[in-house]
Amino acid sequence: MKRPCWAWILSLLFHPLWLPWGILYVALHFYDSLFFLWSSHLPAALLKMAAVLWLLLPSGVLFLLKQARLIRSWEMEEAHERRLPLLSLLPVYIFSAWAMHFWELDERLQALPAGVALSLLLALLINEYSKISLHTLAMGGATAFFAALAYHTHHIMLLFPLIASIWASGWVYAARLMLNAHSQAQLLGGYLLGSATMWGAYWYMAGGG
Repeated sequence: MKRPCWAWILSLLFHPLWLPWGILYVALHFYDSLFFLWSSHLPAALLKMAAVLWLLLPSGVLFLLKQARLIRSWEMEEAHERRLPLLSLLPVYIFSAWAMHFWELDERLQALPAGVALSLLLALLINEYSKISLHTLAMGGATAFFAALAYHTHHIMLLFPLIASIWASGWVYAARLMLNAHSQAQLLGGYLLGSATMWGAYWYMAGGG
């Protein structure tokens, strides 16, 4: 059976590699007034640094792994293909969370890389025994981040990215299912894990603020 083109496009658009940067972009571009930022130039600087650390560096690592034939594709369909990419991404987000804390940035922003790091760690551990969807893991994290931020700040305009995240999650779920990339349990497991880790990281780091 021919796999639908729209499913491939959605899988690419909402690839877990660049979704954390997309979350940060939405937060800082549209809702920067919600955060305690000590310079008006800080959002742009953060986005540029995050683009290097969260986009260019991991993309370069995946390219090298693919050239070395350690992974067959960016989809990383087999469990053994995911081990090195997850191991390479984990220190990037741990460093990002530490750097944001060192620079005394808003705890709500710190929660984003911290939540991603925690979800990557758990995904790496689970990957040794089973398989979950990294796409729905990332979508669950996005939904939980905007849900926690909206609940914490009582900012009505945050309903827009929250609803968009929920809507996109459904389409990504359907796309991965149509591509036969995962079972229902793997898709749901990824979404629940991503939601729980991001929600937990947010309230641990910023809930007291």
